[in-house]
Amino acid sequence: MITKGNQRGGGLQLAAHLQNGFTNESVEIADLRGAVAPGLAGAFAEWYAQSKATKAEKYLYSLSVNPDAQQGGLTREQYFDFISRVEARLKLQSQPRAVVFHIKDGREHCHVVWSRIDTENMRAVPIAHDHQKLRRVAQAFAKEHGLELPAGMKKDGRKERFEEKKKTADLGEKQQEERSGLTKAEHIAAITQAWQSTKTGEELIRALAAKDYYIARGDKRGYVVVDLAGEIHSLSRHIKGAKATDLKARLSAVPPNELPSVNKAVDYAREMREYRRRTQTAENAPTPQGPTPDERRAQLRARQQLDRGPLAKRIEDMKLRHAREAGKLVIEQATANAAIGRRRVEFASKGLPSLFMKLYGMNKIAEIAYTYIDKDRLRQQNTEIAALQKTHKAERVEANRALAALQRVQKRERKSLETTLSREEFQRIAAPGRGRATDGKGKTKPPERENHAHEPQQALRETFNTLSSLVPAKPTQQGRKRPSLKEFFNRAAGDLDATMRPRDDAKAPNRDEIVVEPTNDGPSLRDAFEAAAKGRSEPEPDKTAPDRPTGGLADDFNRAAAARERDGNGLEKTFEKRYRTLPADRSVRR
Repeated sequence: MITKGNQRGGGLQLAAHLQNGFTNESVEIADLRGAVAPGLAGAFAEWYAQSKATKAEKYLYSLSVNPDAQQGGLTREQYFDFISRVEARLKLQSQPRAVVFHIKDGREHCHVVWSRIDTENMRAVPIAHDHQKLRRVAQAFAKEHGLELPAGMKKDGRKERFEEKKKTADLGEKQQEERSGLTKAEHIAAITQAWQSTKTGEELIRALAAKDYYIARGDKRGYVVVDLAGEIHSLSRHIKGAKATDLKARLSAVPPNELPSVNKAVDYAREMREYRRRTQTAENAPTPQGPTPDERRAQLRARQQLDRGPLAKRIEDMKLRHAREAGKLVIEQATANAAIGRRRVEFASKGLPSLFMKLYGMNKIAEIAYTYIDKDRLRQQNTEIAALQKTHKAERVEANRALAALQRVQKRERKSLETTLSREEFQRIAAPGRGRATDGKGKTKPPERENHAHEPQQALRETFNTLSSLVPAKPTQQGRKRPSLKEFFNRAAGDLDATMRPRDDAKAPNRDEIVVEPTNDGPSLRDAFEAAAKGRSEPEPDKTAPDRPTGGLADDFNRAAAARERDGNGLEKTFEKRYRTLPADRSVRR
């Protein structure tokens, strides 16, 4: 038995995942408590609304229970017994929950989702060290029912447990496996084989490229590899028996900043897939078996349309019923108003009451009374119409929610189909002309690939396969200690001072005659400056330009000013200053 639990949010996405009918042969909602809505989407929406009164973002706790089918599986009583044990250990006994059973690839497993929101105290139930608690519950349950646990569940040692955990795939790696069909164990085996069969960084890069793993520079990690499917993996975590220091030592000649980025590696993998797809189409394309991708999409659309049929019919019937009920209410109210009007006319035109009202002038008083009575009746009728509209709106909202939930589930099914088609196409590209065997549990595994001679564009290939040749390895000197940075600069400064200081018995040497012998410690400071000076070329003087005297900037300015005063027609024009005359004072002095 394998149990996995985690705190999470995203109830609508989880409801669509649990009701996915494409990846699961059977979906059964066995238990749903603590919710008014009948479905998972509505229940999770209610629990999300309750979480808004708290600060909890992960208002759900999801648990998956996967028993070993080879041991006979579990009965429903055993499932619920295990669920009750987990509830007691995590203190979720009175919390709302949903229990869903799946049958996938002939194997039954269970999903349980609890709401962590305690509505009485308006807080989230704290869950700490849940992995260890689930481990203890599984061990006690297996011991009582005589079940065999996996090897990782048996070991209680901290080191052994974490070593086994490294081999298992997390949620992100599970999604990568779903997209490519390659398990984490297969990646570890291939990369470890390339590591063990090489000794230098150049050989490792070439060996990984031969196995369709392209080394690149990661954002957070130093070294990552991108497989043929375009999935990104950590290089250090996929080498069995190697440490991060060993990896850095072997790839010391290829630092991470010299490697291509992840985006370039993904583009390279896409180019490789396109090349192999074209090669298979042109040469040895395998004969397709079963329905084509378009036929499978059409089959899924037809099945989804049948699934939407009952709900769509219910919505249409609801709309017709709402129209009939609204029309019936309007007709009833209009009939009642007409009957009241007829009775008033008869009362005012026939019999002694009408004569009495005419003689004593009671008609005006009756009209005023009728006005108040009509307003009260109109208010009652509007209340009846509003109540009916409110009931109809609630039914429409519930129907729209059910339709939206079904659309999310069907969207997830279509996405699962596209993922399956992409995975199958990738598997044909990764192993052209050969079938893929199954391991007996519904998972497909690729055969051992023998030939990787297919090459895409030359420029892309050189980026990865000849990367190590672009960055030569630094030669090491045996038996000699490498000088520190301070010693290097002191030695270089001493050499430069020795060459530039004149001797007593001879005059100072000419600068061009100075020769500095190279040392094994590296170039001196003078070599660096001499190389920089020789690399900078002086511009050649323009022979066509007239001769002009040399001097500083002040001399040039004074010379140009004197020329302008002498000639009177310099480059700069002088203008006479003209001032505006003041207006005359035209005010009359008294």
